[in-house]
Amino acid sequence: MTEKFPDIERNKTVLSLQACPSCGRNNTVRMNASDRAYWACKWPTGDDGAQCRSERRFSDTETAQIVRAFNQTKLKMKGRNNGDENDSNQPAGKPAGVYDFYAD
Repeated sequence: MTEKFPDIERNKTVLSLQACPSCGRNNTVRMNASDRAYWACKWPTGDDGAQCRSERRFSDTETAQIVRAFNQTKLKMKGRNNGDENDSNQPAGKPAGVYDFYAD
């Protein structure tokens, strides 16, 4: 059986950040073992040290949208040589971008 998202490490790769509707703090969206995106808020809510405990499990469609946005962001961050800043073919003063590869 092939994996749906082979380039994403389960429970480790941060796909995005989303604010908790209860406490308003940002939480990391990750992929669980069943190939669904999720987040769980464990921020303290007051002086007593109690945790927020809000959580969200995303549907397959929502997970696919989150992964697509993650992959698009990852592509934008890569340069011509997978993010290598020392590209000898790159003109001086011009930043390397994803689509510069096709300009040649």
